[in-house]
Amino acid sequence: MTLKTEAEVKSILKSIREVFEYNNIGYLTRSAYSYLYLCSGFIAHYNREGFQDHYERVETLRDDLFNNEPMNQWRNFLPEDKDYEYMAQKRNIYNQIVAIAEENT
Repeated sequence: MTLKTEAEVKSILKSIREVFEYNNIGYLTRSAYSYLYLCSGFIAHYNREGFQDHYERVETLRDDLFNNEPMNQWRNFLPEDKDYEYMAQKRNIYNQIVAIAEENT
């Protein structure tokens, strides 16, 4: 499992921020979609367009982010575990996304 670069994380967060600031799922980039659809609790979609169609109402995305937050903490990994850094980064990104969603409530 490969950690995301700082630039990749910034790109994901920028996309999510724009989705909520402009209340428009059209701002969801491929990298942000790729991150979100792999998070726990999100239903499977065949592609980004299907995901965007499902979350056309941005409030639905916000609700799912909040509702799925407990499942996306990955606290069952310990620092000595093989994939700890990856899962800790994944948790950190998810929590930053939730914070963005809360800012734009």
